[in-house]
Amino acid sequence: MEQLGRELHTLKGEARMFGQAAISEVVHAAETLVVRPDGAMPSPRACARVIAGLDQLSRFLRDELGSGAEAAATLAEVQRALADGAASDGGPQRTVDAADAAHGGHAADGAHGGDGADAAHRVDGADAAHAAVAEGHHAPDGSNASAAKERWTQVSARQVDELCQQVAQFSVDFRALVARFRGAPAELSNGDRRALVEDLDRCRVQLEGVAGASWALQLQSIEPTLGELVRHAREIALGQGKRLRGVVTAAGAQVERSVLDALWEPLLHIVRNAVDHGIEPPAERGQKNPEATLHLRAEPSGATVLVTVSDDGRGVDVERVRTAAVERGMLTAQAAASLTESQTLDLLFQHGFSTRAEVSDLSGRGIGLDVVRSVAEELGGSVTLTSRRGEGSEVVLTIPARLSQEKILVVACGEALCGLPARQVVEVVRRREGTVEHVSGGELFRHRDVTLPFHSLSQLLGHHVDDEPWVLILSTASRRSALAVPALVGEHELLRRPLDRALAINAHLGGSATLDDGRLVLLLALGGLLRRGAVAMPLRARPDVKTRQRHCVLVVEDSDVIRDLVADILRGAGMEVLTAANGQEGADALAQRVPDAIVCDVEMPVMDGLALLRHVRSHWPQLPMIMLTTRGSEDDRRQAATLGANAHLIKSSFGEGLLLETLRRFLDVGA
Repeated sequence: MEQLGRELHTLKGEARMFGQAAISEVVHAAETLVVRPDGAMPSPRACARVIAGLDQLSRFLRDELGSGAEAAATLAEVQRALADGAASDGGPQRTVDAADAAHGGHAADGAHGGDGADAAHRVDGADAAHAAVAEGHHAPDGSNASAAKERWTQVSARQVDELCQQVAQFSVDFRALVARFRGAPAELSNGDRRALVEDLDRCRVQLEGVAGASWALQLQSIEPTLGELVRHAREIALGQGKRLRGVVTAAGAQVERSVLDALWEPLLHIVRNAVDHGIEPPAERGQKNPEATLHLRAEPSGATVLVTVSDDGRGVDVERVRTAAVERGMLTAQAAASLTESQTLDLLFQHGFSTRAEVSDLSGRGIGLDVVRSVAEELGGSVTLTSRRGEGSEVVLTIPARLSQEKILVVACGEALCGLPARQVVEVVRRREGTVEHVSGGELFRHRDVTLPFHSLSQLLGHHVDDEPWVLILSTASRRSALAVPALVGEHELLRRPLDRALAINAHLGGSATLDDGRLVLLLALGGLLRRGAVAMPLRARPDVKTRQRHCVLVVEDSDVIRDLVADILRGAGMEVLTAANGQEGADALAQRVPDAIVCDVEMPVMDGLALLRHVRSHWPQLPMIMLTTRGSEDDRRQAATLGANAHLIKSSFGEGLLLETLRRFLDVGA
C-alpha cells in the first residue's frame, strides 16, 4: 500500500506538471479512495473501481476515448465514480501530510477551482511541447505517453571523435599483440616475456580509456532538469496566487542518465512541497520580499553531486511536528520533548506522517518526503533537511554522479559478501585502536578523541559473527558513524545491477554486483542499514517482548540470501528461527522439533515445498504453514490451498510488514 500510494502521488504530480488536469483529478480521486490515513486496507470494490479508472486513463493516453469532448466527459465520469466510491466506502476524511503541517501553512483552496486552478493547469503551445520532451526524457523505463521506442541524448562531436580514435588505436595495438603471441616460440626468454607483459599492460590501459570514454557518454547535465522544475514551481505558485522567482545554479554538474531519471521523482516532491507548503502568499510574508525565492543548486563534489532545494518561506514549525507525533500515538509527550531538532525533522520522512485534517490535490498524504529518502538511499546517497522558522527550509540530496560503475569496498560477513560505496568510507581502522563504550540504548566507538555511534554489521544483518576486528568510519548525510565488520576483501570497481524484486523490499540493500571471480556482492544502502541499528525512540507503552511467548518458526528455502533475509525479519520480531535448505532438510528438522509455524518455498531441489506440505499435513494437520513462490499463478495457489497451506505469499511483492502480519493470524507475534 505504501508503494501504491507513492506511485499514485507521483503520477498525480507529473500529470499536473504536463498540463493534464483531468488525469491529475482522476488520480487524486483514486488516491482518496484507496490510500487510507489510518492504514486500513481498501475494500475489493474500491480496488476494482481504481483499476477500472486507471484502465480508462491508459485508453485516454492512447487516444481511444474518442474526440476531445468525448474523452473529457469520460474522464469526468470516471472521477465522479471514484469520488462516489470514496463516500460509499467510508473513505478517509481529508488529511494533510507532514510537509504541510511542518511549514505551518494552509492547503490552498485556489488549487481546486476557479481561475487559480485554470492558471495552474494551463500550458501554452511551447510549454506543452517542452512537457512532451520532458516526459520522454524522464520515464524511467525508457518509454513515454506517446509510446516512443527510443530515447535520445545529446553528445558532443568531440567526445565521439575521441572515442573513435581510442577504439581505432586499441584495435591496431591489440591485433599486433595477438600476432606477436601467435608468432612467439613455445619457450620465451625473460626479455621477450617482459616485452609481452608491457604490451599487455599498454593494451589494458587503452581498454580502460575506451571504457571510461564510453561511460562518459552517459553523463548528462543536470541543469535542464532543474529548469523544468522551476517552470513547474511557477505554475503551482501562479495557481495559488503566490509570487515566485526561481533561480537555477548548476555549476556544470553532470550525472549518469539513470541517476537523473531516478532523481526526477524526489525533486518533483521537494519542489511541490516547497511551493505548496513552505512559500507564503504575498500578504503573509511580512517584512520579506513579496516575491518568494526558490533556489535549485547542483554542485559536483568528488564522486558525488549535491542537489539543494531551498526556499525563503515560513520554515518548519518544530513544535507542531512534535505535537503531531504525540497526537498520532507515535511518541509519548516526554519522548517528543526530548527530541533534538534534527530528530524532530527526521519524523517528516516517515511514511504517512500527517498532522492536519485536509488534503489538497497537490499533496496531503505524508508520502512526498518518504519517497525522497527512499529514492536517495536506493541510489546509495542521502538526504538532509534543515529549517529556520520564518526564514525558510533547505533540502540537500547527496547522490553519486555515477551509479552503474563505482568503487566499492567489499567486506565478508559470514559466507556473504557485502559492498559499501568507497566514497562513504572515510577511514578503515582496527577495532583494537579504539574502545567500545556501552551506553543506554546503544554503543559508542571512541577513536582519536572522537566518539561515534557504533554498529556491528553482522548483528545488523543477523549473521552474528563472533569476531569483527575491523571498523569502518562512515560518512552519511553529513553524519559520521562506526561500523564493525568481520573481514575486508578489498576495494573494487564494480558494475552495479538492480536487485531481484524478491530482495528489493529490503531498505538496507541497494543493488548487487559481481567480482571478477564470479562471486556475488550485495551492495548495502547505508542509510537504511544504519536505521536498522538506530536507537529506538521511546514509544507508548506496549507489551514487554520478554514476557511474551517466544515462538519458533522453521524457514525452508533453498536460496541462501532469501533464507537469511526471512530469518532476519523473524528474529527481529523476537522469534526463534530454524532453517533448512530444502524440503528433506525441513522434514529432518521436524523430526527433531516441531515449530509453531513454517515458512516454506515451493520450488526447491531434493524435496519441493508441496511435498513437504503433504508430509506436514499427514502428521500435524493444524501446524500453520505459509508458502512462498516466485510466481503468483492461480494453479500454484489452488494446489497449495488444496494440500492445506494456510497462506501463500509471492516473493516479489511481500515485505517485512506483510510477512509478520500473516504470521499474526496464527501466532501471538509482537507488532
